[in-house]
Amino acid sequence: MTYSWSQPICEACWINQEVNTEIDENGDTYLVSIRTPLMMKQTPVETCSWCGDATIVGIYKREDPSLVRFPALKNED
Repeated sequence: MTYSWSQPICEACWINQEVNTEIDENGDTYLVSIRTPLMMKQTPVETCSWCGDATIVGIYKREDPSLVRFPALKNED
């Protein structure tokens, strides 16, 4: 079994990992920016490699498969 380095990620995990926030003088957290995915593609239902939820957004991150909880298998085309 060979694991892929292109890991599918759901929108919620993407936002959680790619958001930049700041805390103001009142202690309130506010959004500064969020990195936009470079490329998305239409995909079948997949499993998010970080949380295990189903995802259809077509966002992938290059990540060592040993570092994610639900690693994707390499597509043998």
